[in-house]
Amino acid sequence: MIGALVALLVVGGALGGVLVLSGGDGGKKAGASVRTEPISTANDPFAPAGQVGTDQSIPPVQTSAPTTVQGGHVGLYGGTLNQTTCDKNQLVAYLQANADKGAAWAGVLGITPAQIPSYVAGLTAVLLRSDTLVTNHGFANGRATTIASVLQAGTAVLVDDKGVPVTKCYCGNPLTPPTYYTPNAPPTYYGPRWPGFSTTSITIIQNNTTIINTFTLVDPNTGQSFTRPPGTDGAQDTPTNPPPTTTLPTQATLPPTQATLPPTHATLPPTHGTLPPTQATLPPADPCANVDPNGEDGDEGSDEELAEDAAGCS
Repeated sequence: MIGALVALLVVGGALGGVLVLSGGDGGKKAGASVRTEPISTANDPFAPAGQVGTDQSIPPVQTSAPTTVQGGHVGLYGGTLNQTTCDKNQLVAYLQANADKGAAWAGVLGITPAQIPSYVAGLTAVLLRSDTLVTNHGFANGRATTIASVLQAGTAVLVDDKGVPVTKCYCGNPLTPPTYYTPNAPPTYYGPRWPGFSTTSITIIQNNTTIINTFTLVDPNTGQSFTRPPGTDGAQDTPTNPPPTTTLPTQATLPPTQATLPPTHATLPPTHGTLPPTQATLPPADPCANVDPNGEDGDEGSDEELAEDAAGCS
């Protein structure tokens, strides 16, 4: 199940690369500063710290290079079965009770204040399993601020139906995707560091290509996987039952495996290219097997057989 999904995502070009984005200034933002935000951090919060959600200290997923991944990838996000880390009702109530913050929060996410309840109702509560680059928006001097940030694994977030983080639950701050990342001029990081933080171990989450019907999450402490319907916060979780031979995604191996898939995938065509010579050596093993009495090659159907072999190796 997981292997098939991995192959599908690689073919779709979703994994294993570095996201190259630029702002409206033609990429001049490359090399700018990014603030590190440990769990349970509230910078210019929209909601009182800890009122909307709770972060967790978890063993993080480590990657060997900045890695992009689609928001619907199996095991990208974590959580605890039948438990939530975000209180969506509390978030809505607070934004409605503070009209200035509600208007600024809605403006960041491209909705109106009146749409906040229905919008939040469609979001899904999850945990980041790896240190993740985002654009964080605080509230200061009556307006929303914008700052590039990397959130520590274990940060509780709400994600939309394409799997993109849109709210940091601990403080209620709206989130949007990072506006840039250039591999030749990566950003510099400032702020408090946590054990295991590395500038090479950064995840950049992209929109899923389709609307997500089911999130497959992993408990970062036990490795148990389970599904969570979109728009829910734990009450409708269901444990997964993969085949005994299927290895569940774990925080120690998932993104590094994804990060190396394209080079591995890139070697498949040369391997596939060796199949015809292999087929060509079969007749000498039985020189009479494929020659008819008239001396003509009788290897009818070999193209179909090769196609079947190739299909079996794909």
